[in-house]
Order: sequence, then structure tokens, then C-alpha cells
Amino acid sequence: MKTISKTCMILMGTLLLGVTLSSCEKIKSLADVKFNSELGTDLNVTIGSGTEKSVQVEGYTFSESADVSLHDDQDIDKYFDKLKGFDVQEVTGTVKSVIRGPVTISNGKLSIGSGSSVATWLIKNFQVETNATLTLDNNGGQWDIVNGILNDKKDFTVTVEGKTDKDNVSFTLHVVVKVKVTANPL
Repeated sequence: MKTISKTCMILMGTLLLGVTLSSCEKIKSLADVKFNSELGTDLNVTIGSGTEKSVQVEGYTFSESADVSLHDDQDIDKYFDKLKGFDVQEVTGTVKSVIRGPVTISNGKLSIGSGSSVATWLIKNFQVETNATLTLDNNGGQWDIVNGILNDKKDFTVTVEGKTDKDNVSFTLHVVVKVKVTANPL
């Protein structure tokens, strides 16, 4: 009888401890801070006059990259050590300006990456003109990769590269990753 009583006491204690710890986590999550952020950069692409044209595939080649630091966002920087997670809401690329355009990206790609984690979107026959927008969806799980990079609290590099239908042109592509951020100051 004493053995059963001790076993019941241990089980009741374990159950009570589990409920208490679970309640503490729920209470702690009430202090979560959620905010929206836009992590982005400008890619200044220049395709010079006489840029090498591929013999095998028609087009003038270009490549441009820029780094994005999580610390550039004041709210993210403020809570950096208390970040709980990121949730990508949207990824876009918008043409801010074009000089000597328009031009068409016949075949290209845009990538967001850090180390071996890289999300890539293909660009086909995109007319580069002011305010034209690339909507970069999650059809291939690209947002999941970006979420992984952000949840590891890593800075990332944005790259656009490909081929255009003409040379002697430049444009600025503004790439933005819109995210919902959760942090807990406790």
C-alpha cells in the first residue's frame, strides 16, 4: 500500500510540475513582441556598351549582388538576442529606375542566400521598366529557405544575374523581403 501511495505521489507531483511549466511558457509567450519588417537592398545593374554577348545563347550577360544585414533594421537590432522567429510574408523586386531602357531580361535568376542555403527564382522575359515588379512566390519552397536563414539570425546576399536583349543600359532593382518578426524581451 505504501508503494502505491508513493507512486501516486510521484505521478501527481510530476503531473503538477508539467502543468506548472506549461503554464509558465504560456504566460511568458504573452510578453511576445510582434512587428513587421522590410529587409531589402538595391541592386544597381549596368550592362555596358559592347558587353560580351554569348555565342551559344543570345543575350548580354549581367550579375549584381548586395549584402543585407539584419542589424540594419532598428527593431530587429533592438531585440536581436531575444528573437524567436521570422515569417516571410512577401518577396518582391521592383524596378526603381532604368537608363537607356527599356530592356528585357530574357533569361535570369534572383537569389537570396547565406552559405549553402540559397533560395532561387527564375526570371523569364521580364520587361525592365520603371515600377515593373517581380513577385517572388513560394512555389518551390523558397520562402522556407529564407525563413531558415533569418531564423538562424544570418545576414544574407541578394543576387540578380542573367541575360538581356540589349547592352548599354542600366537599372536599379529594389529587392524586399517582408517579414513578421516575433521576439520576447523576457
